[in-house]
Amino acid sequence: MLAIEVVSESSFFRDYNTKAREQADFGIPAYWVVNPLLEAARMLELRLDGGDYRVVQDAVGENAFTTEFPFQVTIIPDLLMAGADGPWDLSGEGA
Repeated sequence: MLAIEVVSESSFFRDYNTKAREQADFGIPAYWVVNPLLEAARMLELRLDGGDYRVVQDAVGENAFTTEFPFQVTIIPDLLMAGADGPWDLSGEGA
């Protein structure tokens, strides 16, 4: 199981601390925190270890976020936050 939190200005502390503690208490083994508020987007991967989360990786900007748990994926934080003006074609029509 995986929980993903997207940080907001109004709940910055809660997103990094309180919610992480709540997810750990529920036994969620993987917790990712995505922070689009920084100059370069940031993704933090935490894994449950003995009831507490430990940081597994911290990817910023164009640095790849690559994990195999709970599934294999590679994400570039800045591209994730690119939005409608980014390099993604989400139209379903192909290139």
